Amino acid sequence: MPTRKKNSSIKELLRPVMRSAWSPTSLVVLTSAIVALYILMEWIFLFTRPPFLQTIAFSQKLQALSTASGLLVLACGLVLLPFLACGQVFQQAAFRKMLALTAMLLPAFLLAALVLLLLDNFTYTVFHFGIVSTRGWLRGLYVALFSLLVVYLFFKLVVFHHLLAAFFSRWKPSHRLMLAGSIFLLSLASAGIPALSMSNQLLGSNRFRPAGSRSTPPDILLITVDGVNAEYTSLDALERDTSPFLRAISAGSFRARNAFANAQGTIGSITTLLTGKYPMDTRVIYSSDLLQGEDAYQHLPEILEDYGYYTVQLSNPVYADAYKTNFQNAFNEANGRSADQQPLAFALARIYPGINYLFQQEMIDRLSDRLGHIFFLSDMSNPYEQVTEAAVKFNDWEKIDYLFRLLEESRQPVFAHLHWMGTHGPRYFPDKQVFSAGISVDEQGNNNQLFYYDAILEFDQAFEEIYARLEKSNQLENTLLVVTSDHSQKWTNSRLPLLIRFPRAEHQGVLDQNVSTVDIAPTLLDYLGIKTPKWMAGQSLLSPSFIERPIFTARIPKSSKDPLTGKVIYPESEPPFYQFGRISVIVCDQWYDLDLVEMSMTHGNVTAYATPCSAQINESQALELITQHMQRYDFDTDTLLPLRVRLGGEHP
Repeated sequence: MPTRKKNSSIKELLRPVMRSAWSPTSLVVLTSAIVALYILMEWIFLFTRPPFLQTIAFSQKLQALSTASGLLVLACGLVLLPFLACGQVFQQAAFRKMLALTAMLLPAFLLAALVLLLLDNFTYTVFHFGIVSTRGWLRGLYVALFSLLVVYLFFKLVVFHHLLAAFFSRWKPSHRLMLAGSIFLLSLASAGIPALSMSNQLLGSNRFRPAGSRSTPPDILLITVDGVNAEYTSLDALERDTSPFLRAISAGSFRARNAFANAQGTIGSITTLLTGKYPMDTRVIYSSDLLQGEDAYQHLPEILEDYGYYTVQLSNPVYADAYKTNFQNAFNEANGRSADQQPLAFALARIYPGINYLFQQEMIDRLSDRLGHIFFLSDMSNPYEQVTEAAVKFNDWEKIDYLFRLLEESRQPVFAHLHWMGTHGPRYFPDKQVFSAGISVDEQGNNNQLFYYDAILEFDQAFEEIYARLEKSNQLENTLLVVTSDHSQKWTNSRLPLLIRFPRAEHQGVLDQNVSTVDIAPTLLDYLGIKTPKWMAGQSLLSPSFIERPIFTARIPKSSKDPLTGKVIYPESEPPFYQFGRISVIVCDQWYDLDLVEMSMTHGNVTAYATPCSAQINESQALELITQHMQRYDFDTDTLLPLRVRLGGEHP
C-alpha cells in the first residue's frame, strides 16, 4: 500500500509535465519575466548604496536597467528561437512537448541562480559564510543544492507554463503574435539605448595626434615600488642604508622630497598615476572598482601610443592589472596578455560605456564566479589574500628580464609600467637577508620591519641592475626613468619616494613643494613636448609656474574583525557594499582625515617631513577644502553639513 501511494504521487507530479501544452507565447513571456526578475534583483543589489557618496543619477540607473534587460531578454530570445522554429516545422506532438520541456531548463536555471545569489548574500552578510568560503567537500553541498533547485523549479515552472498556455490559448493567434513581437521589439529598443547616445568621443575622437613632439622620443620606464615610505629609503639618510644606489644617482636626477599618493591602495594610486585624475574623478580606489565611460579612454598610455610608443604593463595578472581595471586602448600588452585577446569585453565596453557596462559586467562576474567555484571550474579568492599570501610567487626579477627582451626587440619607443611586488607586506621574502640576518623568514613577528628594509634593499639592487643594463646597451641616455611608490607602508599619510632620471641627466634638482602622483603624467607629457589635456588634474613638475596645492587622498573604509572567528574582514568583501571610506587633505606638513563612515575628523603631522613649514589650517578649514574637492567632482556633500556645523564651519 505505501508503494502505491508513492507511485501515485509521482504520477501526479509528472502529469502536468506529460500533458503540458506547447505555447511559444507563454514560453517567451515566462522566460522574459524570470530574466526581468533576476536583473531587477541584481540592479537593486548594485545600486542600493550608502547615500553620502552616491553620484549616479537615477536616470543613469534606469538606463542601465533597461539596457541589461534588453540584452538578456534578447539573449533568451535567441536561445528559445531554435525551439520555436523547430516546434513549427515539426508538428509531432511528442517532439513539440520535448522541445518545450527542454526550453524550460533555461528559466529554471536562471531562477535557481537568483535563489542561490539571494541565499549567498544573506549567509555572507549575517554569518560571514558564503560560496567564497567553501573549500573541498563543502562545494559538493552547493552543487547538490543548486541542482535540486533547478529540478524543483523546473517542475514548478512546467506547471506554471501549462497554466499560461491555457490562458493564452483563448487569445487570437494574431494577439499572441503581437505580444511576443512586442517583447522582442522592446528588447531591441532597450539594447539600443546606449548605442544611440554613445559619444563620438568614446569612439576615438579624443585621440591625440603628434604635433611638435621630440624627433627621437625616449623609452619611458615607470617603476612603482609597492608600499614604500620615503623616510625608509636612503634618500632621507635613514640610519640603515636601504637604497644606496638610489641615493648615488639622486644627485644627477630630479627629486621631489615631499611626494604623496592620491589613493592609499595600489589600484587607485596606479589609476591616478596613469590618468592624471583624482580618485574622486575616476571613482577607482580599490580592486573591485572599474573605470567607467570616458575615464576608461582618457589616460597616459593611449596618448603615448598616438606618438608611436609601444605600451606594456608588468605587474601581475590578478593584481594591479590595467585590463581588469577597464583601461581601454591603454597597453598593447599587460602581464602577458594583449588587447586583442579580449575582443568581446572591449566591444561591450565601447557599445555600452560607463554604468551600463559596469552593471552588465557585475552581473556576469557575480554569477559566473559563484557557479565556477561550486562546480570546481575556478576558485573565488579575496584579492587581498591573493597578494599578501602569494606575492612572492610573482617573480619581480623575471619582469626585468622580460622588459629588456622587449627593449631589444622593439622597433618603437617603449613605455613600460613595472610594478615591484617584493616590498608588499605584511610579510616579506627577500632573497638576501642583511638587516634581518640570523632571523628565520617564517618567524618575522616583531622583526617584520627588518625584513621590510631588506625588501627595499633588494629593489635598490634590482634598479641598479636595470640602470647598468641600460648603460651597457647604450640606451641609458635615451631613457626616462621614474621611480616612485603606489602608497605608503600600512596606508598612512606619509611621503613617497619620487625620483626621475631624465635622459642625459637633464632637469637635475630637488623640489621641496608638496606634489602627488596625479602630477606624474603631466610631467612626462611636458618633457616630451606634448600638451597636457584639460581632463588631467595634475600639473607638470617641470613647469616654472608650478603652484603648490592641497594634496587629496582617498582611502577604503577601515577593516574590521569577525567577532566569532577573529578573522580580519577587508572592505572589498565587507557586507553589504564596498564604498569610499576616508578622504584626507594634506597642507604643508599637516594631514586631516575625514572618516565618511563615522563622520569624524582626525589630524596629525606628516612623519619626517623634509622641509620647514609654516602654513597652518584648522579642522574646519580642512573640512571645507575636502568639501570643495568633492563638490568639484559632483559628489553630494549635504550629509557633511552636521559635521561642518559641529566644527564651527557652517550654520544651517
